[in-house]
Amino acid sequence: GFDNFAGATGTYAAQTAPTLDWFQSANLESAMNTTNTSWQSFLGEGVTVDTPDDSIDALYQRGILGTMLNLDEKTGGLIAGFRNGAYPYVWPRDMAWAAVTLSRTGHTGTVRQMTRYLRDLTFREFESWGRRGFWKQKYSTDGFVIWGAPQVDETAVIPWMINYNYKVEGDLAY
Repeated sequence: GFDNFAGATGTYAAQTAPTLDWFQSANLESAMNTTNTSWQSFLGEGVTVDTPDDSIDALYQRGILGTMLNLDEKTGGLIAGFRNGAYPYVWPRDMAWAAVTLSRTGHTGTVRQMTRYLRDLTFREFESWGRRGFWKQKYSTDGFVIWGAPQVDETAVIPWMINYNYKVEGDLAY
């Protein structure tokens, strides 16, 4: 097994080994209960549904949680998904649609995180014509350009997203 990491170096020593150590020593039932409580609390902060069909209610919750599993909580970047090598990146257009969904379901604080991420991206670099303001096709969750062509549709959907969240929150400072 994973009994001794004393000689490990680099990323493995810094990230993987401590995770494996925690996994071996943790009370997994307690960790599972803590995780479940955290997610239930998150869901409870938003709009809940109670249809006559409990499977629809569960699907609604799983959809929100599935979206949240794509969020980098540190940066606010939301990846498009894990389907293939093209999607584990932030595509601003896709993120905007997810943000509107989260806003509609009452998770406006998460949308604020996403907005800060997008704001920081647009002021990061000058465009070749000397202006800032276009969002590129895709980024890493820490804000590095992966596909660098400016995209009109990537850019145009962001004000709509921000306006939508503003209408839900009614906070002019936002």
